[in-house]
Amino acid sequence: MLVSGLVLICVETALFLAFQERHAIDSVMERATRDGARIARTAGHLLAAGDGAALERELAATRRDPGLVAVELRSADGNAPPQSEIVRSASGSEIVAGYPVPGALPPRMLRMTFDLAAPLAGARRIAWTQALVTASVLGLGALLLWIALDSAVAARAARIVAGARAMSTGAAPGPPIEGDDELAEIDHALRDAHALIHQQAADLSERARERSRLEQEIIRISEREQRRIGQDLHDDVCQRLAAVKMKIQDHEEKLASVAPALMADAKAIAGDLAGAIHVTRSLVRGLSPVEIESGGLALALKALVRSSRDVFGIDCLLEVDEVAAPALPHQTAIQLYRIAQECIANAARHARSTRIVVTLVCTPEVLTLCVANDGAPMPASDAAGNGMGISIMRHRAESIGATLGFDSAPAGATTAVSCTLPTSLSATPPLSNTNRSPTSIL
Repeated sequence: MLVSGLVLICVETALFLAFQERHAIDSVMERATRDGARIARTAGHLLAAGDGAALERELAATRRDPGLVAVELRSADGNAPPQSEIVRSASGSEIVAGYPVPGALPPRMLRMTFDLAAPLAGARRIAWTQALVTASVLGLGALLLWIALDSAVAARAARIVAGARAMSTGAAPGPPIEGDDELAEIDHALRDAHALIHQQAADLSERARERSRLEQEIIRISEREQRRIGQDLHDDVCQRLAAVKMKIQDHEEKLASVAPALMADAKAIAGDLAGAIHVTRSLVRGLSPVEIESGGLALALKALVRSSRDVFGIDCLLEVDEVAAPALPHQTAIQLYRIAQECIANAARHARSTRIVVTLVCTPEVLTLCVANDGAPMPASDAAGNGMGISIMRHRAESIGATLGFDSAPAGATTAVSCTLPTSLSATPPLSNTNRSPTSIL
């Protein structure tokens, strides 16, 4: 309020100063018009009467008027009839008025110079005096208002502030403020808002828990379906392919005697079936990694890189420190395995990689699984989590308390995806001597 008052005083002072200066200028202009015309007519009469002495006395008396700087009679310049004019001097401190003397031959001009500096200075004094009076009144009013507010409102306002701070920390806000004034309404509004926010926070927390539960359920269903598909491939498709291969091998002797030219084709078909059986069994191991139950994550990753070489036909390596790797819970190992599996599939199918390196490193603080490839860089939209595969990997990492990271230019590769898990979330702590380089390379 005080700042607004000061701004108002400044604006009012500027406007009043401009008004006073304009009024002072108009007053001097009006005087020049009035006195100049009157003295010009008097001079014309005296010149017509030939009374030069009376004219000098009139001009001398006029020069004694306050605010008049100079009065003189001049011959009119040029042949054009003289015209009346009132102008402000170049310095801005004088008003110069010129009037033709009626009936004077030759034509003559009455020139009068009026002081403008003193009227302008007086106008400024009046404006500043009014500003000082207004500021004093405003300051006194603000002081009285502050005293009134401090004595009548400060204690209740302090209670509102204390209650708001308590509510911001989750504590009870204290007893409400009684009354029906604005402060009581503010206190009640704050309490209503606190209750609403508290309820919304509880609802959001419940929704987050439900969402986490659903995500976990989706992951479990996905894992179960992959195991079922793997078992179906193993128990049905692999057996059917093996049976067809055996039938072809059984007919090789018949073909040798009946159609020897078809022997090479039969052997080629049997070889293709053997390759298909091998790839299918590799897919089965990827869908249902039994190595996790028997040998842990490291053994499962070894099987994964071997099957990836068979399925995708690219160079896939594993670097793992088996001594330092801690024993992981089954669900944690499964999720890390699936993340590595998804990274390898993305690198082989979409990035057109020729070399993929899977690294498993453990330090006293974290366990890090990294999959690097030399293929095309990952699009920024995919790294931001817009793709389905990246989104699923993030959910898998979050479900075990890990963090998924992306590096678009790692050393020796184009793209690297890393999953970092605090060792505190492991079933057992890592063994000592964990700061060395990976020792097992497959």
